[in-house]
Amino acid sequence: MARGQTDKHNSMLIHVSRYLNWQNSLKEIINNLFLYYKRGIEQEDKGVLKQFRDIFEVDTENYISYCTTTQNILNSSFKDIDSKIKIHSWEDIKPNLYKAVQKIKIMSINGQSTDTLEYYENEKTGISVIAIGGDKLSRGLTLEGLSVSYFLRASKMYDTLMQMGRWFGYRPGYVDLCRLFTSSELNEWFRHITMASEDLREEFDAMWNAKATPEKYALKVRTHPGQLQITAITKMRNVDRIQVSWSGRLVETYQLPTDKGVINKNLVATQDFLSKLGIPLIKDSNNYLWLKVSPIDVLKFFSEFTVPPQLTKVDLTLISNFIRKLNQDGELGAWSVALMNKANASKHFTVSNKVSAGCFIRNTAGDTETYIIKKNHIVGKQTDEFIDLDNADLSDAWLASKQDKDWKKNYPKPKLVRELSRDVNNPLLIIYPLDPLGANPKDENSITIFQENDDVIIGFAIVFPKSNTQHTVEFAINTSLANEYYQSEIDFDDNNDNLEDNE
Repeated sequence: MARGQTDKHNSMLIHVSRYLNWQNSLKEIINNLFLYYKRGIEQEDKGVLKQFRDIFEVDTENYISYCTTTQNILNSSFKDIDSKIKIHSWEDIKPNLYKAVQKIKIMSINGQSTDTLEYYENEKTGISVIAIGGDKLSRGLTLEGLSVSYFLRASKMYDTLMQMGRWFGYRPGYVDLCRLFTSSELNEWFRHITMASEDLREEFDAMWNAKATPEKYALKVRTHPGQLQITAITKMRNVDRIQVSWSGRLVETYQLPTDKGVINKNLVATQDFLSKLGIPLIKDSNNYLWLKVSPIDVLKFFSEFTVPPQLTKVDLTLISNFIRKLNQDGELGAWSVALMNKANASKHFTVSNKVSAGCFIRNTAGDTETYIIKKNHIVGKQTDEFIDLDNADLSDAWLASKQDKDWKKNYPKPKLVRELSRDVNNPLLIIYPLDPLGANPKDENSITIFQENDDVIIGFAIVFPKSNTQHTVEFAINTSLANEYYQSEIDFDDNNDNLEDNE
């Protein structure tokens, strides 16, 4: 209202269970709580008004106020995302509270309820609604003017989570006011979905550029490393085995363990691996590079390195099987291994007297049991992928990159380098030593996990050239998983939202 949107729709989503009894009970609880605050505002109760003022402008250990959020956006690179946002004072907000609460309705949206979302009927005046529901609400309806989402319903499947995700596409004027309350687990799963979606968009672009047929495109999707999580196993009833390929892909360990024993084990494995490779070349003034490394040494390193089980895109057992398969056809036989070295770093990773690399800071996204690197990339610069290639090697990729009008960088597209410039026999392993302090949550009130003298955290990226073969790695679906997923992953087309707790 303070921004002149009195006649616009405003909605809040509450989705914690697909069962009707839970939804209806929750509606009663929410309604009673709402009536308490509504009466407090109408009677100008000082305690209630203080709570609202604190929410609006006071930061706490686990909460960032609306004022601070708006200021942070205006001070960031996203400041131009919405020209209509601005910082308000409490004096701007307080006079609008009475009118705001008069419009709010609490609704339970399911097959048993008579409540309906009458957005169209109130298009000129706007409605404000707190909508409580299950499958129908989370996937079947669009909530107009969604500004607050309280979302705890879990799912393990990409397609289900994508349908449930409602917090995007806001109208101008209140992007800074939107709030999402969810679990750290769901936050982590949506990160994985984002990565998978980006990969899929790349596949569309690649197939379009190659003028490939739908049949070939379908094959490419089926061989995607994330296939097992794309949809429910019950939807793949006729599939006995899954095929995956890493041809032409960049594989990154953007999620790393926080267990100090595992970190030390990975550190020792990396030191042992690099110490046996001999004297490295010096690239770009300070980075280290070993050429023509045997795949046997690389595979041994992978067998001794541990990644979190949550990082399903980097299954080192499957990747190793893929490498062995291509080795048999004369590919991936001469590896380049790069150890990246940060200049003027405060902490170092030492392999020998002649090899010591400065550690990089990769800040954590926080809120999980593992170290998830912010932005989901361990690679610092895209050109790190070219460390073992000369300019002449990049010429074909350069020419192809220039055909893309949207590509404005002064170097070729890394994906095209993998497909057109990198030799099928020459994959690249890039090792990044990370300062453990980067894995500590940035909230000053959070628990500090790592100290300055803790072990260096090792992460890496694998750059695979495009293969001349159609080789994939095959693995079986565990049929017992189908039973585990079945209850939570029923086909939405067949779903009846009218489920009682005892059904």
